[in-house]
Amino acid sequence: MLDHTRLKKYEQLIALTQDQLNLVNDSRWSIESFDLFQASWEEIQQELSIPDQLIKEQREAEAALCQELQSLHRHLILMLQLEQKHIGNEAAHVKQNQTVVQAYYGLGRVDQTAYYMDQKK
Repeated sequence: MLDHTRLKKYEQLIALTQDQLNLVNDSRWSIESFDLFQASWEEIQQELSIPDQLIKEQREAEAALCQELQSLHRHLILMLQLEQKHIGNEAAHVKQNQTVVQAYYGLGRVDQTAYYMDQKK
């Protein structure tokens, strides 16, 4: 006989992961949403502490759900890595723009005189 409460917990993990993936895909991801995801994940994971004896049918059903979870997590990790690269590129672009502004417009200087050091062509 299958323990449907355990299977429901795995389905909750799948739903949590799918929701997090949707947030990343829709560019609505935030560190706060990820913290909530992680807390919910850990709570359900603790409830799923594996008993020593599970019938074969139960293990097979759980294995199928675990494979789906693994696939979703791989996709989520890839999406978060892309988001991380995007944020890094934006930060580098901001730094580059600050350098240009400082070089050509002299903001932050006391004398407020801009110096142009371009090569003569």
